Amino acid sequence: MWGENMDMKLLEEKNDVFFNRKILLLEIKHDGQPTPSRKQVEELIAQQFNVDITHIDIDYIRTKAARNESKIKAYIYEKPIKEKETKGEESEAQTQQNQ
Repeated sequence: MWGENMDMKLLEEKNDVFFNRKILLLEIKHDGQPTPSRKQVEELIAQQFNVDITHIDIDYIRTKAARNESKIKAYIYEKPIKEKETKGEESEAQTQQNQ
């Protein structure tokens, strides 16, 4: 399972008062695992910083070739920036787009 052999370290945290957000620079070591997806990183940040996933935006996830470390830049906003999606809503939206 993803996350078992993983260690997240906060490298830098800044407050951006203009945009009402925190800027996070993180490093994740994921031994024996592929680069984590944005969704996995969002869930990990939400758990670590005790915020709802709708407040998190991932700017980038960078992994150097043949390394088990990823550098991540993420934002935690004071207000939600995206709506929660359920599987039913996702399939309805896709169906409407395809018509």
